[in-house]
Amino acid sequence: MMMLKGWVSVYSLLQLTRCYSASTTDRVQNAKTALDYVSQIETNQACNGGTEEVLTLAFNHSAWYTLTDPAIRTANYLSKILAMDDSKLNRLDDAMFYSFVRNNVHGDTLIFGSAIALKPGLYDKYEKFCPYAFKKNNSVSAFDIAVNYDYLLPSTEWYNAVKIKDFSNATVKEDRITYNFSDPSQNNVPFLQPIASYSDGRWTLPYYDCGGGDIWMVTYSSPILSIDLSGQPVFQGVATIDIELTNIDINQCDATKADKAGALDVFRGTHNCQPTTKCVALVGQGFKRGSYHCACDDGYYFPNTTAAVKAYNGAEIEAYIDLTNTSDIALRYKCLPCSRGCDKCVDTTPCLFQTNPVVRSLVVFVIIVMIIGCCFISIIVLKYKNEMVNGNAFSLRHMYLGSIHGVAE
Repeated sequence: MMMLKGWVSVYSLLQLTRCYSASTTDRVQNAKTALDYVSQIETNQACNGGTEEVLTLAFNHSAWYTLTDPAIRTANYLSKILAMDDSKLNRLDDAMFYSFVRNNVHGDTLIFGSAIALKPGLYDKYEKFCPYAFKKNNSVSAFDIAVNYDYLLPSTEWYNAVKIKDFSNATVKEDRITYNFSDPSQNNVPFLQPIASYSDGRWTLPYYDCGGGDIWMVTYSSPILSIDLSGQPVFQGVATIDIELTNIDINQCDATKADKAGALDVFRGTHNCQPTTKCVALVGQGFKRGSYHCACDDGYYFPNTTAAVKAYNGAEIEAYIDLTNTSDIALRYKCLPCSRGCDKCVDTTPCLFQTNPVVRSLVVFVIIVMIIGCCFISIIVLKYKNEMVNGNAFSLRHMYLGSIHGVAE
C-alpha cells in the first residue's frame, strides 16, 4: 500500500505466463536494470520518489491466492452494507473501519498491511476516507491515508486499476432472510447483493514503500460494489492487502527443465558467474541482488584452497562490477584447472601416477648402455665363434640376443 507521499513505484511485474515479447538479451538486461535499482534501494540511494520506470517481468501470484481472502471478504461485507443502506456506509464508524483493516493484518504473517479506500460520498463524515493498518515494531499501527495522500489520483494503481474494470459480469446474488418469524412481512425477505470474486480484483506492480514500512511489497485490491437502479454492479471503492516481498529470494541462476516455476523467474540468468564457475542460488537472503555463489565447475578448483567457502560470493561480484569496469572480471573470478585425469579436485594433487623425468631419463640411459654392451659382446662372439669349443659360441650368441630383447622389452 502506498502509505505516504514518499512511496516509490518501481519496476512493473506484469502477470504473464511467459515473457518472451522481447529478446532474451533484452529480458536479461531489463532484469539486471531492475536488480540495480533493488541494490540502490538497499543502500538508501534512491529512496526519494517514484521512478515511474516500467519493466515487464513474469510474476506468478498463484502462491498468494489464499492471502487475498481477507480483502475479498472485507469488500463483500461493505458491499452488503451499501445494499442495505442505499449506497451509504454511515451506519459504521471510524473504529469499525479501523477494526476491519487491523484484523486483516493480524490474520497472517505474510500480510504486511490492509486498507479500505472509499469513493467520495459513501461515508458522510469525510470527503475522502482511507483507513490503513500495517505492521510496525512487532505491533500494528493504523491511520487515514487520505490525510496526507490523495488516493484518487490517476497514478494510484491499487485504486484506479480496479475502478476502471468492467463489473457488468460480476456476480449478483439474491439471499432470502427471515428477520422475524412472527411477522409475515419479515419472513423470507429477498436481499440482492453483489459478490466480488478473486478475478474481480487486481494485483499491483511491485513497489518499495519508501517512508512507510521501507520494504518491498505488492498489493491486491478487491472491489467494493453496489447495485445501481438498472441492477448493474457499480464500483464504490476497494479493500486491499499488502504482501511483503522483502523475505522472498531473488534467484539469478540459470533455470533448468527440472526447476519449478517461481514468482520471480524473470531474474533467472542474470548472474555474473564467469567461465569455469557455475551459479548456486542461496536460500534465505531475501529480496536482494547477488544472492548466489559462483562455485567451481567440475574439473576446476577454487584458488584459495584454505577458504571456508570455496566459491565466489555473488554480492561481491555485483559490487565489483558496479565500482569498476568488467575487463578483468573473467580473470579475477575464475577457478583453476585440476591436474590431468581429475574430474573433480580441491587443489593440484595429481589423480594419475606422476613420473620423475630425471629418474626416467637415467633409467633409459642405463638401458641404452646395456643394449649397446650386449650388442658389442654379441659381435665379439660372432667374430671368434670358430675358436669356441663344444657349441659355446652358439649358446653365447643366443644368450646375448635374448638379453638385448629382454632389455629392450
